Amino acid sequence: MSVTNVATRVVATARDFDKVGLGIIGYYLQLYAVELILSEDERSQEMTGLATGLLDTIEGFKKEVSGETQAENSDKSIQVMNTLIHDQEKAKVYMLNFTMSLYNEKLKQLKDGPWDVMLRRSLWCCIDLFSCILHLWKENINEANVSALEKRIKYCKLYLSKLAKGEIGPGDEKELDYTDFIDDNEETKDEEVDHLINNLKTDDIKTEKECWEDQVNSDEPGDDVPEFIDDSDSIDGEEPKRGKSEGSYIHDSKPEVKQREVPPPSPSPAHKSYSKDELANIMDKSSKIEQIQKLAKYAISALNYEDLPTAKDELTKALELLNSI
Repeated sequence: MSVTNVATRVVATARDFDKVGLGIIGYYLQLYAVELILSEDERSQEMTGLATGLLDTIEGFKKEVSGETQAENSDKSIQVMNTLIHDQEKAKVYMLNFTMSLYNEKLKQLKDGPWDVMLRRSLWCCIDLFSCILHLWKENINEANVSALEKRIKYCKLYLSKLAKGEIGPGDEKELDYTDFIDDNEETKDEEVDHLINNLKTDDIKTEKECWEDQVNSDEPGDDVPEFIDDSDSIDGEEPKRGKSEGSYIHDSKPEVKQREVPPPSPSPAHKSYSKDELANIMDKSSKIEQIQKLAKYAISALNYEDLPTAKDELTKALELLNSI
């Protein structure tokens, strides 16, 4: 599938999330779409215009959230959203939690139905969300978990293919064996989800807990995961038979425990508690870097339209910000 088609679908999905009040999901999907478009050397003026429009939308969303955060009596959810915009580690965990929850819900629907258009659309949504996570944060995810996410993308495509062929759905109940089309260890169980998510959030979420609580003004440890996300991330179905593929990319609970017993001592000295001033400096630097990247992309878009004055202005602004860091 071409980048144009993928980007167009991702943008449509992002706008759907915006409509239902999940702006932060839409924000990262739009960012993913922009980077997909800009990665194409040969792109149409229409796609370049789409990327430019998305950059405006992204910047507008950030300013709106930032402005509401600074207002008196600002809503707690706005403060959390502002943190998720600027803290990439917590954003990664948030996106993964949401996507795994949706993925598990669709696995259950594949078993029980209904096998409708919304199921197909939701599977495409899972593909785009997993792809977005890998594109934006792959360098910060270990190899085993990257492989796990890539396999989930592959299996979503397999389910879509079988749905299109009528191999899953009404009338097939007697013949359908869930393990016929999904590897034994692919049905996402509680311990698998916990292992996958905990691998990503253990180091930073636990060691930076105080900083996180300061930013969202909350004493509740679970505020980094919104209320609508089911922490269990499970399927209430029969556990599949264990086959030869068991442990191929997500291990049994015993090996997982052994792996978790060794690492804990090492992360603790690698992190330190930051003062509010230090955090403010870090956030300011991060914000400036993001702004520089945005200005550079604007300059590229201007060059594509041969608008040299605008390109020069944007690059000058980017250079000034770079010198201020």
